[in-house]
Amino acid sequence: MNEKRKLTQCDRLELYLKAHPGATNLEIAVDCFFSSASKRISDLRKQGKIETVRCSETNRNGETMHFCRYYLKGDQA
Repeated sequence: MNEKRKLTQCDRLELYLKAHPGATNLEIAVDCFFSSASKRISDLRKQGKIETVRCSETNRNGETMHFCRYYLKGDQA
């Protein structure tokens, strides 16, 4: 039998981060169609595969917004 294994959400997230290093939670949720990207990010973090970089930027209303960017370990430039 030659059955193809279906990719898990964690597999899909790893592939996405390889192609889009430094993606945010919102970008991951929208592009990967995850209802909760945080759960998959947490899964990869527990496996030791993901690095988190905390960031802050000022939005167009002058408010400081805090968020995280996610990288696969070893992919961060």
